Amino acid sequence: MKIFAATIFTMTVIATPILAETEEEKKLRIATDYAVQAAEDMDISKMVVQMWQPIVDQAVASGKTVSQEQRDKINAVYQETFAEPMLDLMKAQGPIMADHLSLAELEALSAFYATPEGRAVMQKFPEMFADQQPMIIEMVQSNIGTVMPVIMEVLQ
Repeated sequence: MKIFAATIFTMTVIATPILAETEEEKKLRIATDYAVQAAEDMDISKMVVQMWQPIVDQAVASGKTVSQEQRDKINAVYQETFAEPMLDLMKAQGPIMADHLSLAELEALSAFYATPEGRAVMQKFPEMFADQQPMIIEMVQSNIGTVMPVIMEVLQ
């Protein structure tokens, strides 16, 4: 019995440093788990549509007719080119999150995301961004005439 207890004690002492997780390791683990789960729950195809849709909208606004067949072809090219890399990028954001967020923030974010409401919010982000994107484009376009001369002056 003494040998058994000594063996268990020794294994525990040896294994503890291996099993102990530093705060930085824990942050990275939580952030990585969160990023992977969030990416898998997002509708990446909608995000990819948001990449090409403003280009088509601008063409239409300038008087060009864009048929559904043309839209489908553009979408197919974008989906084939960007869907998987976008998913990979989103899944890989764990280290970035771990660098910018505290352990408490990551734990809270992870806990929120584990709720039905948290998952619903994450799943709706692409649509919310799409709804706001035209406003962002309008804001940039309406101010570019003021900003560009300043930028050009600074860069000379």
